[in-house]
Amino acid sequence: MNTVTTNQFIVAGIGTEIGKTLVSAVLVERLRADYWKPIQSGGLTDSDTDTVRHLITNDTSRFHPEAYRLTEPLSPHAAAAIDGITIELARITLPQTDNALVVELAGGLLVPLNDQDLTIDMVQRLNLPVVLVSKNYLGSINHTLLSVEACRSRGIPLLGIIFNGPTVRATEEFILNHTKLPCLARISQLDTVNPDVIKQVAATLPDVFWYRVNRYAVPPWYGVTFDPIPELPATQQASLPQRDQAVVWHPFTQMQTAPLPIPIARGAGSVLYDADGNEYIDAISSWWVNLHGHAHPYIADRVAAQLNTLEHVIFAGFTHQPAVELAERLLAILPQNQAKVFYSDNGSTAVEVALKMAFQYWHNLGMPRRKVIAFQDAYHGDTFGAMAVSGRSAFTGAFVPFLFDVEYLPTPVAGREADVLALAETLFTDEVAAFIAEPLVQGAGGMVMYEPAVLDQLIRLARRSGALVIADEVMTGFGRTGRLFASHHLQEPPDLMCLSKGLTGGTMALGVTTCTSAIYDAFLSDDKFKTLFHGHSFTANPLACTAALASMDLLLSDETQANIRRIAARHAEFADRLRLNSAVSAVRQRGTLLAFDLVVSGGTSYFSTIRDRAYNFLLNRGVLMRPLGNVLYLMPPYCTTDAQLTTVYGHIDALLTELQGKPTDNEIVIGH
Repeated sequence: MNTVTTNQFIVAGIGTEIGKTLVSAVLVERLRADYWKPIQSGGLTDSDTDTVRHLITNDTSRFHPEAYRLTEPLSPHAAAAIDGITIELARITLPQTDNALVVELAGGLLVPLNDQDLTIDMVQRLNLPVVLVSKNYLGSINHTLLSVEACRSRGIPLLGIIFNGPTVRATEEFILNHTKLPCLARISQLDTVNPDVIKQVAATLPDVFWYRVNRYAVPPWYGVTFDPIPELPATQQASLPQRDQAVVWHPFTQMQTAPLPIPIARGAGSVLYDADGNEYIDAISSWWVNLHGHAHPYIADRVAAQLNTLEHVIFAGFTHQPAVELAERLLAILPQNQAKVFYSDNGSTAVEVALKMAFQYWHNLGMPRRKVIAFQDAYHGDTFGAMAVSGRSAFTGAFVPFLFDVEYLPTPVAGREADVLALAETLFTDEVAAFIAEPLVQGAGGMVMYEPAVLDQLIRLARRSGALVIADEVMTGFGRTGRLFASHHLQEPPDLMCLSKGLTGGTMALGVTTCTSAIYDAFLSDDKFKTLFHGHSFTANPLACTAALASMDLLLSDETQANIRRIAARHAEFADRLRLNSAVSAVRQRGTLLAFDLVVSGGTSYFSTIRDRAYNFLLNRGVLMRPLGNVLYLMPPYCTTDAQLTTVYGHIDALLTELQGKPTDNEIVIGH
């Protein structure tokens, strides 16, 4: 039994003249629901709203005004053009009601509303499940299946199908068997339509359509007797955030004091939409992973096709097309010395694999080395090896006794290069197995940036001692720094590279570690103990590899490369403006990444209270940023428009004005 919690839904048809208005009237009568048709084309003197109103006998239902009433009975985009207007999705918002609500669409799901948006785009924004109305005619099977596939490709929940008109059991059985959707009801051909007939038909609907308690139960298969509606557990009667709080433990969150999480219903482009329809510009690519926008149809279609072919296979002793093709295409765009690809699940595991490769490389050569050199304040992940080579901080404090020792270099920011290089001269000895760095930008350590020339010098010192060089490009890879990889800014290529985050365009978890032929060859032996004994259950998952291939298609396109340059140029303009503001310091930019510090007194840290003020101020204005203490940064998806960037910049300006007027206990200090 599938239990669905809702008392509002959309009535969609597989085309025109399917009987959506008739079905809507029956449902409104049976559920004593409100009725709303967002867009009415034609029938201004006798609209569908008027028709349903005249067919209803209950005194509970209310009839909400259309968002658009168009003169001609044409497709909405054509009717709107004749009326000299453009239909805007932002104007189409659900009416406020505590009652059940039946929303009737105009035409089919793929009917155009304007030059860009289809009816199904409006359905996604309304964030309601769909009841699909089907009717038997030549081509109805095709139209029904296409409508179902359209909803499923967009992640729109389908409650089931109502068949309207003469019963053709063979057609209905084929549709239900193929779609695996329940038949919610059949409404026979009606010779007469009036309030008495509608009331009679409504009374015959199965109990599945009683929404008295804001829930209903749908049988999973055709022809099954409808069961009584079960009581839901108390946790499922609560809101989604409350249910989340009862069962979920969130990352980097003090669960005792954290507010309820925001329930996100969907994403499109650079915008996230919550369950109440509020919009948030995702200015940080949802923890730096999203490249091309949320729910990108090209990636979604590629993954959906792969899901119907092969969802997963063990990667020991087997292979598959997406994994091989992805490895080939990655090596073609990485520094030329990279020769082999090892798959894992995420950025932390990509780093773990690189460290194991480095340590075992020396072990296999019979010259074991055990030291690693890393930057202070580095962040390489949250698994134990990745934590060990990260800077010691509040995040690693509880685990320090369990981490292997690392020699640290200060990050070679401007003005400290000579001191860092002098220290490196003493640290790089023949005991060092590897030097690991986030090239050019330290992410979670505060978006600290340094120049390629000094990293090249450090790599040369590492090579002089024989140490392997690991470039952790989990955050910097795939265009963030203005080039495909931060390592492309260097003259000295790394020996190993770690990739994740943007690898799949932000759609699925996947990690990659690449290495040179020399490293790979050190593991080739008749001695099985020289094998790299590492793997994951979902290593090289075909779905994730397919997502990565689709993302790469988009990334390498002229359009995306132009967008990267455009965003970098817009950031540069905003950075110049920020440098004139006394509330900020250390404005820095590398490609599409822009960061700056809020000037505060009393020292700074990840736990600075200014962080919460900035986060909440921006979030309340529809901008998602996640400050690192007093460090604010922008790392938007590449599809982010100029208008969206202008909006984000404007809200940051407003934040700075707000902070200048209202210092708090980790106070912003103006003019210092």
